[in-house]
Amino acid sequence: MTPGPTEVSFKVLKAMLQPSFEPRDERFLKVYDETLEMLSKIHQTKDYVILLPGTGRTGMEASATSLFVPGDKVLSIVSGFFGELWVKMMERIGIKIIRINFPWGNR
Repeated sequence: MTPGPTEVSFKVLKAMLQPSFEPRDERFLKVYDETLEMLSKIHQTKDYVILLPGTGRTGMEASATSLFVPGDKVLSIVSGFFGELWVKMMERIGIKIIRINFPWGNR
């Protein structure tokens, strides 16, 4: 759902040409730890930050399966694509949805 084409800075393109390293590599662990530290500052938290690589959908599914169990009832406001996606995910894992529908694009 990202509008394109997306401009990527030359610095980023150049960095992407570098060889990658494994998650067990000390270089990876250093970058990973620094990234978590920066995310903690951005979100102004001293709690542990979880870095979940993936799309927004990945985060939605991780949230849904972590918070709810089959048979739970969830109130869902549906007013666009992601509201519909949320309902489909919930139904797929056995959640009972109580829908409140609004025309797409309305707030």
